[in-house]
Amino acid sequence: ISMAAVVLTDRLDWKLSGMDLVSEIDSLASGTHSEARIVHSGFMVPDQYKPEEYRRGDWASIPTEPHWAVDAWGLGCLIQEVYRGVPLARTEQLRETDHIPAVLIKDYQRLLGSQPSRRYNPKKLVENSSLFANKLVETITFLDNLTLKDSIEKEQFFRHLPRVLEGLAKAPVERKILPQICEALEFGSAPALAISPMLHAARDLAPDVFAARVNPCLIKMYASADKQVRVALLENLSKYAHHLSDKTVDETIYNHMATGFVDETAFIRELTLKSVLVLAPKLSQRTHASLLKHLSKLQVDEEPAIRANTTILLGNVARFLAEATAKRVLLNAFTRALRDQFPPARMAGLMALVATTEYYEPGESAGRVIPAVAPLMVDLEKDVREQAFKCMTTFVDLLKKHSTLLEKGPEAAAAAHAAAAQKVVKPTGNVLRWAVNAAAKRIGGDDHEALAGRELRPEEAAAAAGGDLSAKA
Repeated sequence: ISMAAVVLTDRLDWKLSGMDLVSEIDSLASGTHSEARIVHSGFMVPDQYKPEEYRRGDWASIPTEPHWAVDAWGLGCLIQEVYRGVPLARTEQLRETDHIPAVLIKDYQRLLGSQPSRRYNPKKLVENSSLFANKLVETITFLDNLTLKDSIEKEQFFRHLPRVLEGLAKAPVERKILPQICEALEFGSAPALAISPMLHAARDLAPDVFAARVNPCLIKMYASADKQVRVALLENLSKYAHHLSDKTVDETIYNHMATGFVDETAFIRELTLKSVLVLAPKLSQRTHASLLKHLSKLQVDEEPAIRANTTILLGNVARFLAEATAKRVLLNAFTRALRDQFPPARMAGLMALVATTEYYEPGESAGRVIPAVAPLMVDLEKDVREQAFKCMTTFVDLLKKHSTLLEKGPEAAAAAHAAAAQKVVKPTGNVLRWAVNAAAKRIGGDDHEALAGRELRPEEAAAAAGGDLSAKA
């Protein structure tokens, strides 16, 4: 046994190889008259790896000694090579212990005892050595025996696992522990709580490695009917969404996720709604059409918070819609929100109108937007009134500019309006904040972060100036 006989798997498991000389220990008693390979091919093993009885060819004594005696010596040689970092060159080097951990020295020396009968049993070394009493071994051992653990033990383990992973080396975390967690999730032996530590373990993986090791597990998890799994996936979406390809999201993830729009649990419906904002850039126009059907139903949801945030979502995903679709859908949706009984929903409609001015023709602004906004200028809620005045000011200013252009003729005014709409740079961040923040921070972080990092258009700034519209449904 030596480093040359050990192979390392992709998961960092050590496997013994080179079994060419494996022999039945009882057959060694016949010495050179036996068929034992270790007897006739002993020349293949360098002397520094042979215990004394092997070197002198005392075959008759070997079967009478503990059956682990020869291999115990080999394990001692392997320990020496592992901590030395280079192959063993001569037997005398086995006496050097400066580089071997102090907790292992005593057991190491017992493995190399001159008397075979007194050599340490390797099994006892593994079971008793304090060298293996550490978080890495404990974590791997727990995951290996996960199916034997009860639900309380699993919950405690996975709840504390992210903190434990912080103290472990990156290689075993990514190559050993991560695959164990993925398999446990796929086969149902790990609770939904394990999704967070799985993503924590994978956070530093290269994109191609993440796609190969983690994405298959995530896709399979989305197909699960377990609501706790779905909640965990959506709450951690921002940690892995950038690793999902557009095709995967559009053809696989969305189809599974869309079931959350009609879930009987309001929290899952809201969580699904807010998760769409993270994945919207990856969806095709065909899928956006499906999404709009779901949002149309959510705009009349029994939960006021969901109705309000559906309007906010529409305002934020407008930039991903085809222009014809946006013009057909947005104005109807936002003016509907203005009639909602829930004040934050009315606020959301006003803010969304301001954030999407480029999609409305002057005639629509004058004939539909202003008449719909005007009643809210006397709304019982102060915040709604203030936002209504800001919205009205925005559209009146736009109509004034259009009126000036009309002096050059209707065609010139229409061309100028179209050109102005084309010049509008679609923002990379989220224009609108969630109207009711019950679950926003659990998905994409604080909405202030989404508004940071770029200069807002005047009408967007006016919308954002409405502040945080948090309210209780």
